[in-house]
Amino acid sequence: MTLHLGAAIAHIASIRTELATRTGCQEWEQAGIRAALIATEGAPADVSAAACLAAGDPGLRLPSVNGFKAHWPKNASESPRTSHNVPCPDHPGEHDMPCPNPSTLTPEQVAQLAAEVKAALAAAPAYVPPAIVRAKNQEEA
Repeated sequence: MTLHLGAAIAHIASIRTELATRTGCQEWEQAGIRAALIATEGAPADVSAAACLAAGDPGLRLPSVNGFKAHWPKNASESPRTSHNVPCPDHPGEHDMPCPNPSTLTPEQVAQLAAEVKAALAAAPAYVPPAIVRAKNQEEA
């Protein structure tokens, strides 16, 4: 069985939204649900069931691996596992960290790249939160 991630996220979010409407608890963002589903290893049906049960718990503020593990179905085919694998940023989809083929930069190249990043950050305009921009625009209007 393969878990359709988009459908699972939408279903879990709808369970949590309905609960939030009834109880006033916090809703869950889809990005958090996605991250917790991906990080929780187990049979797709078991992971999905645990996530649905966790979404129905008003005391659980955010979706998490630990929250899903606490709601793991008693009749699950296997116990929950957690993935601590971090995908390689240079070779996504090929392997996890540590990279067996790391780039071989000299210390001078690393220093040069760091200086370029620092210069780019210094030249970038300062971040102004959207709320401040709206407030300024309303004052000018």
